[in-house]
Amino acid sequence: MLSMLTPSQSIYKGRPVRFSARLKNNGVSDISLTYAVLKVTDPNGKLIKNDSIFVNDIPSGLVNTTDIFWPEPFIPDLPGTYNISLYINADDDEVPGNNNLTLGIVSNPGLKGTYTISAAGGNFKTITEAVNAMYERGVDGPVTFWLSDETYIEGNALLNAPAIDLSSKIVGVGPANPVKFTINPLNATRGSVNIHLHSGSGVGILIGQSYIPGNVNAPVLNVNPGQVKNWANPSGYISFDGGSKKSLKFTLATPSQHRAVFYLGNGASNITIKNCLIEDGINQAASYVCRVPSTVFNATFNRFEYDADNSVDGTFSAGVVIRNLPPRDKALGTNPLNLDTITNHNNVISGNEISKLGYGILALGIGALEDPNNSRYVRYYNKNNSYNDNIINTVSRAGIFTGYEEDGNIVGNRIYAVNGACGNDAGGIILGGDARTLKFGYNNLRMYVSGNEISGIKGYTNIYGIKIEQSFVEFTNLEKTYSFPDEAENMKLINNIIWGFEPELQAVNVIGLALLTERKNANNWANMEFEAKNLNYYTRNDLLSNNTIFLLDDKIVNTGAVLAAAIFNTKNAQIFNNAIAIDDPFINANNPVTAAFFYYGLHPNKGGITTDRN
Repeated sequence: MLSMLTPSQSIYKGRPVRFSARLKNNGVSDISLTYAVLKVTDPNGKLIKNDSIFVNDIPSGLVNTTDIFWPEPFIPDLPGTYNISLYINADDDEVPGNNNLTLGIVSNPGLKGTYTISAAGGNFKTITEAVNAMYERGVDGPVTFWLSDETYIEGNALLNAPAIDLSSKIVGVGPANPVKFTINPLNATRGSVNIHLHSGSGVGILIGQSYIPGNVNAPVLNVNPGQVKNWANPSGYISFDGGSKKSLKFTLATPSQHRAVFYLGNGASNITIKNCLIEDGINQAASYVCRVPSTVFNATFNRFEYDADNSVDGTFSAGVVIRNLPPRDKALGTNPLNLDTITNHNNVISGNEISKLGYGILALGIGALEDPNNSRYVRYYNKNNSYNDNIINTVSRAGIFTGYEEDGNIVGNRIYAVNGACGNDAGGIILGGDARTLKFGYNNLRMYVSGNEISGIKGYTNIYGIKIEQSFVEFTNLEKTYSFPDEAENMKLINNIIWGFEPELQAVNVIGLALLTERKNANNWANMEFEAKNLNYYTRNDLLSNNTIFLLDDKIVNTGAVLAAAIFNTKNAQIFNNAIAIDDPFINANNPVTAAFFYYGLHPNKGGITTDRN
């Protein structure tokens, strides 16, 4: 006799289904070495699955059942009723009529249209409930979730997990079927919807690749190992939009010092976070930790290794984190399921207000990684991400930090009140650098930094408006030497405004704009020692144009270096049309150097820089 175990209810278009059945032997002898057949006919009457599996034994007696499972999942690609036929072969069965089971299972379309999330009466009571439904049903068209309540409490601060897990694939989500979480237009006032994210791990909303996501409805959990890679990748095309009045406010509640309100992990792409208020702290002190994780090349295993986000060496906090890592199993250190290595690309972080964290935005790519198909190392940098028109304040180290990023835009941001409470270098925008003993620092390629206004930078050692530091990464694998960046950097800094530094100590070095390669022992301004770590490496083809840098009276007698712009080790750099002024009457006459423009490197006649109309 046959009975269906799974699916036990309606199925959803595009979602994998694992068939299982229970076989019951009502006879007096065991049934051995037989087979069961599953046939599936789609709503149009077409036979689309005809699959047999071996059945070793169906016992008789008191325990007379055996459960069988078809290993290959079935994916319904149409809505409507699928006819299922199950047959168990049982020779010499005296009652063969119960060896067949026929039934119809309805395939439902996924979510489509606009849904309200409200405890007071909506399609879903919580954001988590809506996310659960999205993973279970998938989507069958563009989906908008309206947030109508004043407060949403999501997650659990006692669990080592994100408050909302949006990792792995969601059926149907894509460029034609995007998903948006936004404000109900009837409730659109500034900060009118508060989303409190409770998380023991410190991560509020997680998006990225995963083969073991936290959501039990995730389709990747319902496929066999050979198919996991097709379902572990994130779908992308999810947006969080507070609207023109910035109505959505996201805050964290967590016991962890590591904090990321939004975390875009491995392969997270085509994600938009815009017009939201993002900050740390629900009845807790803000976390201003700022240690950027590093990378090191392990020559023994011929691979790069990566610091964890949160380790004994330290951690970081940020409003939005984009961090990509190779898809390795944490316990094994390998990629047993052959998951794809995907860049994080085409993400838009725009129009947000971010505060009370170590960084406003922290974006880190993988860096160099071996391409096994060509037996060489290639770049796996984040690509084409945009960080535009954000207001970032009350952060400890930097408004924006990027590393291993290329072709990104950092445009129109207003960054102020960087308090310098963490790290030796504080700045409005920091691109690259942060090398440590035996560990590589970061570099970036073709970043466009324009129209940003930066002021109110505090600190205790070095403070910058914008700092670009290119760390040269060189390593040897199987007797072949690789180095990165492996092409011209082509950084563009245009139309930025930098002013209003606030050094906490007299000896603080104040630098409006810095473009440099990694130094051997950092820049020793007191002794005017600036030796590059790699004497043959120069950052190439960079443009600094139409920037305005004012170093005004900072109410302190400066004994450190005071520089509006500092350029080190460049080739073919173009410095045009910048407006630079130092108007501080209290700079100590014996400080190491005060200069509107400081240059160290190749002679201009040898191709180091070209300057004009500054």
